[in-house]
Amino acid sequence: MIQQVVYLTDGMTRYLVALFFTLVLLFIVSPIQPAVAGSSPQVVSSDTPVNLAQADTRYALASLNHSPGFIVAPDDLTLDTATEFIAPGQSAGLTPDFTRHKRYWLYTRVVNHTDTADWVLHVSNFGFEEVKVLLRGSDGQHLQIFQNSGSASGTDINTIGRAIKLKLQPGKPYLLVVELKASQVVWPPYIALMGAPHYQDWKVQMDYAFKLAVGIIIGLILLAFICWLFTTGSVFFWAGFSSLLMLCYYLEHSSVPAIFWQSSYEKTFLFWILMSATLLSLLAFAASFLQVNKHSGRWYQVFTGTALLTVVILIVGSLLSLKYKGLLYAFNYMFVWGVILSSGIAKVRSDGRYYIIYILGWLPMVVSILHVILTLFFPQKMDQVITVSYKLIYVQYVQIAHMLIHAFALMLRVKTLREDKLQAEYISQAKSRFIAQSSHDLQQPLNSMSIFLDYLQPHVHGMKGKKIFKQLKNTRQQMSDSFNTIMDVSKLEAGAILPEIKTVSIASVLSKIQNKYQILAVEKNLKLNIHSSSLKITSDPVLL
Repeated sequence: MIQQVVYLTDGMTRYLVALFFTLVLLFIVSPIQPAVAGSSPQVVSSDTPVNLAQADTRYALASLNHSPGFIVAPDDLTLDTATEFIAPGQSAGLTPDFTRHKRYWLYTRVVNHTDTADWVLHVSNFGFEEVKVLLRGSDGQHLQIFQNSGSASGTDINTIGRAIKLKLQPGKPYLLVVELKASQVVWPPYIALMGAPHYQDWKVQMDYAFKLAVGIIIGLILLAFICWLFTTGSVFFWAGFSSLLMLCYYLEHSSVPAIFWQSSYEKTFLFWILMSATLLSLLAFAASFLQVNKHSGRWYQVFTGTALLTVVILIVGSLLSLKYKGLLYAFNYMFVWGVILSSGIAKVRSDGRYYIIYILGWLPMVVSILHVILTLFFPQKMDQVITVSYKLIYVQYVQIAHMLIHAFALMLRVKTLREDKLQAEYISQAKSRFIAQSSHDLQQPLNSMSIFLDYLQPHVHGMKGKKIFKQLKNTRQQMSDSFNTIMDVSKLEAGAILPEIKTVSIASVLSKIQNKYQILAVEKNLKLNIHSSSLKITSDPVLL
């Protein structure tokens, strides 16, 4: 039976390893190409308009079906002086490279065929600086700027991006030019037009899904801290603390900084501290769950070295540019996850049980982070349209899956440890009851030995014999004292002795000690001094 369990554990371990590397391979061999600004996709004439036929539909503007794609904004022109037409060959397609050029323009012509004039322009993601939109129509042109301070400034902040109201008169054609500005690698921008009522319904749905996920995560974090307070188990503390930092990391990319702090989403040193602290807390949680300590040998050294590496990367990264800092942290992330997963696999091979569930709890996080790293550093070539990305929402549910799986693993761990503790207590109590119940049988040989020694004493002659006889008698007395001590402890554990608590004078206790050991001290040429005391204590005088 044990051998079958070992084979099963080894088989599941191999399956998990194969599954993980299969997922990695799928991401690596997927059709991913680096984006190069200035590449020449098929340019569609900007005269092909977006026909707004229904107000309850989202119309993607970042589309090669209705736009020449993103154009590098000339340094000598501002958006309000943008030219009417784009020369062929200037398009960067749907993958603008903000590390090479900070400003891009997206040209789109629209014609409103509906009866409503109230429309909303939505731009997803929060990594862009000073998003602007130029609207040109028969009534002139209007320039509007997306702000970071919410609806009071004309910008509406939703879960995955910003939106601004536009007036598009029915039956009129318009030219829309959206300017995006960024200084770092950002997620591909989804840009869409939709009717104002439809936008409100869509926003409510997104906000509900996002807030529900955040509420569940906060509830699980509070539950972990409550378990830590009641059990003082460090694994619950690190589970809650690491999940809290992970939530803060995800919220940093969401609408929360824009709503509460009017953040510009610039990656300051505090952001990199948050990333490093999140990694360190995840390492601490893994080490606590796997019970890695100073006695764990090489795994303790591996975890300690990984934590030091994370601190060194934080310090060195502050001296590097954003591009190389991102690469360094991507390496740090993958190294930490490698240590966490490999240590878990090693624990499965040695112990099995709930550690298999523990490894499964990490897989959603690893796959999600791997997807983000590959998308940022090896962005996939867009075909015709940039579709909406709900990454800011689904990563919250990925974290929920991670936390729930680990919560289940923790429950299995607590259950297993409780069963082991109860078994150990049962064995200890059974041993104590056996010794207490066998006291008569164990005491009998010592009593017989004392009688035999008394009969033997008249037959011992000579100084050497008497000396040996005295040593033998002292040895029997030591055996008797040791046995009585064991019996007292065993009877206490078995419940055979109930303490009788009363007031005891320390002077009486010291007096008994003096009477007992004074003769032994004289025989060894020692002087025993007892300092009397008037203090009294509360205890059982016999057991004391």
